[in-house]
Amino acid sequence: DCVVSVWVTCQPKALVVVRDLFKEDVLDLSWAADGSTLLCCSMDGSVAAIQIEPHEVGTPLPPAEQAARLSQLYGAAAAAGAADLPLSADLLALEAAAAQPPPPAPRRAA
Repeated sequence: DCVVSVWVTCQPKALVVVRDLFKEDVLDLSWAADGSTLLCCSMDGSVAAIQIEPHEVGTPLPPAEQAARLSQLYGAAAAAGAADLPLSADLLALEAAAAQPPPPAPRRAA
């Protein structure tokens, strides 16, 4: 749908709901490096930035503290970054197959 909502996990309802921001479905969302700007893009090709005040969502953790908490909650691999997490079981199987050594070449008769 064409709605963007921002939730704070400790609250029972959305912090903000933005309707009619786009003409088509929301394609992707990403927090900017400042931790308070939510970048949004749509299937219609438009882009929007939603500014959230830090007092509304809290102060972002410094990277070292964030990594330490992720490691404590989910293990060291999670603290290394989401890029290291598999997207699906099929992807894991492909990666495992690619890591196997190639079969030996057939021998020629002398």
